[in-house]
Amino acid sequence: MRESVTIERLASFGIERYTSNTTGFRMDHLLDPLRCRDFLMSYMEKIEAPNIKVAASLFIKYYARVTVGSLLYSLGNYNQALSMPLTGCVFNEERKKLCIQERDCPLDTCPAENRVEWRNRTLQTFFY
Repeated sequence: MRESVTIERLASFGIERYTSNTTGFRMDHLLDPLRCRDFLMSYMEKIEAPNIKVAASLFIKYYARVTVGSLLYSLGNYNQALSMPLTGCVFNEERKKLCIQERDCPLDTCPAENRVEWRNRTLQTFFY
């Protein structure tokens, strides 16, 4: 039996398990312009960015590092991919972590055959 990726194994990328004590900003709220602006204003103040554009740029770079890094690590080491839809993720500003709600973020495992096809489909789904 092969090893499986776990949220704990993705901790070094800034991912942790969502619990009942988790506080933060639901990532799907970024799709609402007013909530997004409020979040970025708060984030700007926390990180002491000079303006909202810099805050947005720094946040998206953080988010990309967390999601893309953990995806590539999971693909390469475990032949698995953790789905991270916006509805299943909460950004904990205090801990600077992306908290994953496991019920909304299923783990996709590569079938024994057709790894290349599975990997391509997984990457296309992630980036499109």
